[in-house]
Amino acid sequence: MIQTLVGSSISIALRSALMLLGGMAMMLVTSAWLASVMIVLLLLIVLPLWAMERRVRKMSRASQDKVADTSAMAGEVLNAVTTVQAFVREAYEQKRFDTAVEAAFSEAKKRITARSLLTALTITMAFAVIVFVLWMGARQVTAGAMTIGELTQFVLYAVFAVVALLPAQLRANPNFWSRC
Repeated sequence: MIQTLVGSSISIALRSALMLLGGMAMMLVTSAWLASVMIVLLLLIVLPLWAMERRVRKMSRASQDKVADTSAMAGEVLNAVTTVQAFVREAYEQKRFDTAVEAAFSEAKKRITARSLLTALTITMAFAVIVFVLWMGARQVTAGAMTIGELTQFVLYAVFAVVALLPAQLRANPNFWSRC
């Protein structure tokens, strides 16, 4: 375990940090204006998305708690089935269980809806930033303030920076893709 941490994880983290810093530095060197526009827009998008993600995590916990409550209730009733039958409480327990299942289902639907909206919003906003920055770069190329080669170079460095962030996200949360 320690060998894996030292041998693999730290080297990947260092490589990702260097690629991110190098990519961002080269983006700033290539076009400080485009890089600063992109960084500001990403911060304006990422911060609210992080807040929404925290809300979705709370919803996930609440959903799991409802499922656990339902399971606990079922186990309790099944363990005491003779007592439930002795007091003729089958219909009452059935209704109570149905209510708990419906509450768990309702909470899960809320969580799934919020997760779907978060994913759609994240993808839409990320592509909006990309398209906007490319549009601004194309305008600079048209105006003669930047060459097409510099714009291509900027995009390549931006890809390096994004690729550097991806492994960090996957390491921090191995279930990242299953939640999307």
